[in-house]
Formats: sequence, C-alpha cells, structure tokens
Amino acid sequence: ASNFVPPGVSMSEPTPPGAPGPGPADAPLYKQPWVRFAVGFAVLVSIFEVVYHAVALESMAFFYFTSALAHIAGTLLIPFYERVTLTGSRVATNEFVVTVNYGCDGLQVCTLLTAAILAFPAPWKKKLVGIVAGNLWLQGWNIMRIATLVVVGGLYEPAFEPTHVYVWPTILVAVCLATWMAWARWTMRDDDAADTQPAA
Repeated sequence: ASNFVPPGVSMSEPTPPGAPGPGPADAPLYKQPWVRFAVGFAVLVSIFEVVYHAVALESMAFFYFTSALAHIAGTLLIPFYERVTLTGSRVATNEFVVTVNYGCDGLQVCTLLTAAILAFPAPWKKKLVGIVAGNLWLQGWNIMRIATLVVVGGLYEPAFEPTHVYVWPTILVAVCLATWMAWARWTMRDDDAADTQPAA
C-alpha cells in the first residue's frame, strides 16, 4: 500500500534535539556574510573616492599632508646626498627632483584598507586599532616609495616612470592586502580560542 501524505505535511526528517540548525550557507544570498562584506566594501570605497576627488584634492589640508610626506622622505635622504632641498611638497637633491602630488599621497590605498576593515564583521575597538595602525603602516611604505623614487630617478632616470607607475603601486596594493588579512586573522583569534575551549 502506498503511503498517503496529507497536504502541507513534509516528509523530511525532524531535526534531532541538540543538532545544529541551518548554517550561514543556508541563508538567502543577500544575508550571506561574503555578500554583505562585498557590498559594504564597494559602497565605502565609492564614497571615499568621491570625497577624495571632490573634497580632499581641492583642500589646503591635502597640500599640508603632501608637504609633510615630502619633508619626511627628504629628511631620510639627507645623509646620502650633498644637497637636499625641501620646498612645499617637492623633494630636490643635487641629482633629481620629485613632487609629491595626486597619486603619490598613498591615500587611495589607505581608503582600500579602511573600507575593508569597516565592512568586515568585527568589534569596533578592533576596527579602530586596525584603521589607525594600518594607515600609519601604509603611509610608512608610501614615504619609502617617495624616497626610493628620488634615488631611482637620480641613478637611472628611464627607470623612474615604470617604478612610479607599476612597481610601487603593485607593492602598496600587496602590502594593503597582507595587512588586512593579518588584521582579520587577529580579530578572529579570540573567537577561535573560545571555540577550542572545552565546555564546562
């Protein structure tokens, strides 16, 4: 005899007591953690780019910021050159001159890191630590970029353009990605430790 199933009654097995319920993979697409992260990251990057081009580049704060970067990079070069002149956002040695301007400020790669940290599900205290420490770390690399570009331009000027346009941007993006991955692993370390502790 065939089994009769009344309308509206499911033949699926009931979930045993204590068994795990539906996981994140069973949630709708818009609730998937990776989708929420990707959307949040894209929105934040777009906002930061608008602010960068429409507000930051036209402000005096941007000039003061690039001047500070130039002065720090130029100070690092003083022991290695007979003459280092620092004027505004320009670093000049007796061999080469570099002006720190749009694209050399390191702000765009910093906004990538900031957006990725803000979009990641983590406590706000850890987000603040990651944003402050991560941006300082990236700007340290950016200052190194400015200094090395002065050196490269003075030693072999044809190598300046590819180093400026291709080599250093690739390095900065790689450092940004590695920094975010290290921060994300740090934020999840406590959760991993809690999961491995035996239940009381």
